[in-house]
Amino acid sequence: MQLDTAKRYLLSRPRGGFNDTFVQLEKSALYAEKFGRVLILDMSGSGIGAQLDTLFDGSFDVGPELVVWNADIAQACDRADSVYPDFVKNRLSSYSVVVKFKPIRLVEKMSDETLNFDHSCDHDAQLLVYDQFGGGCASFRALKRLRLRADVANEIVARLLPLGRGYDAVHIRHSDYKTQFRRFLVQLRPLLRKRRVLICSDSVAAKSAAQKILHRSTSVMSVADIPDIGRRALHQAKELDAYDRNLDLLCDLFGMALSDQLFFTQVTAKGSGRRLYSGFSLLAELLRRNKNVVRQLLANADQEAVEALFAPSPQVPGLYRRLQLWGQRQARRRMEKRTRKRFYWAERDQPLAPKSNGPL
Repeated sequence: MQLDTAKRYLLSRPRGGFNDTFVQLEKSALYAEKFGRVLILDMSGSGIGAQLDTLFDGSFDVGPELVVWNADIAQACDRADSVYPDFVKNRLSSYSVVVKFKPIRLVEKMSDETLNFDHSCDHDAQLLVYDQFGGGCASFRALKRLRLRADVANEIVARLLPLGRGYDAVHIRHSDYKTQFRRFLVQLRPLLRKRRVLICSDSVAAKSAAQKILHRSTSVMSVADIPDIGRRALHQAKELDAYDRNLDLLCDLFGMALSDQLFFTQVTAKGSGRRLYSGFSLLAELLRRNKNVVRQLLANADQEAVEALFAPSPQVPGLYRRLQLWGQRQARRRMEKRTRKRFYWAERDQPLAPKSNGPL
């Protein structure tokens, strides 16, 4: 097989976690669409650890013409004469990458060169190669282009239906990034009294702590059974079945998207100590604010079940709800005052007071 000489191509290999993967997909789709290139997408080394069609149906509408990486495409790419960067020419199916720091990036192992190019302009080469990671909120736009396969969508709906409606969600990332999750849960304790709460986390320790720290009147729920993988990110646990791992991740994501309130806090990057928000948390909040995108992603599921999933949350009597909200505001003020007094010596490491939206 040979590449069509009348066409130009972009081979994109997204890396990183789930959010990074779809940020890089969106970046590549926009470039290919702008400059009239066929997008060859290889997600085998990405956060989902599998090709796009293992989770999403074949009617991809990513914008440009799309080809999913396979053995035939690999042979054709290896035979291409016009490749940029040229240090991977004839080795596109076999080269390997390593992470470099300061600045953090991926480089090709043999040449020690970055697999990237200037995305602001077109290039002469017939085949461009882009192999990087990096986060942001563009993952939301990438998901707007896709629909889940029927079997995946129906499994997600089946897991989420028992939750019912009218619950809050908490996301705690504590693997490759570190969260002061016990302090965070203590802060949340008065806010989540008498509430049903979905705990979403890649940490067994964090999920166990939620059961112990949150108020006894709080009903703690979960839709994902993630094993203890230590301080590794979930996408780095190659010993786990990719399909099951992705299903757990998607159930958490959609569970947070359907919550009444979503709580998350900052994480600390390993090594650098830099504080930031998890891209997965921000993606969940964007989906929560745009439930039409969630419906679109679940379009192939049984629609009667989907309608039940999106049923309105139960209405709380007006006076009781106002009193409940007033009590939560008072609890938040007491929590912030107590936090300032108790942790003044560690202000640099203090997580933000929990909010239902987070900065976007």
